[in-house]
Parts: sequence; structure tokens; C-alpha cells
Amino acid sequence: MLILYKILPPLLVDIDAELAKLEKEGKKIDGKLQQIEGKLGNESFLAKAPAAVVEKVKKEQQELLGMREKIVEAKKRFEALR
Repeated sequence: MLILYKILPPLLVDIDAELAKLEKEGKKIDGKLQQIEGKLGNESFLAKAPAAVVEKVKKEQQELLGMREKIVEAKKRFEALR
């Protein structure tokens, strides 16, 4: 049964379509990360924003970095199925 699982997924999934979805999502995340890095690199924002807001932005940055890492890993797995 395990052998069938390893053979069938490439037949049931459009690898190119999944890679395209992952690429699109990765670009979306990269855009959000760029915005966050801009905020965190802005001395005025850091000086004026409440500490809770800065922490929220840093937390969002960490979440997005984790999501980006998962996308990179998923892309590697799909590439291996080609």
C-alpha cells in the first residue's frame, strides 16, 4: 500500500499548477515581508508606535517567515516529484 501512495500522488496532482500556486503565494508573502521590513527599519515608526504595535508587527514578520519556509519546502517536494 505504501508503494501505491508513493506512485499515485504525481498522477493525481498537477505538479505545475501546484508549483504556480506556491510561487504566487510566495510572492504575496514576500511583498508583505517587504512592507513589514520597511516599518521595522523606519526609526520614526519605532519611536512613535506603541510597544504592543511593534511587537505585533514583529510577530507577523515571524509568522510570514515561517510560512515562506513552508512554501520553499513544499516547492522542493513538488520538484522532486517531477
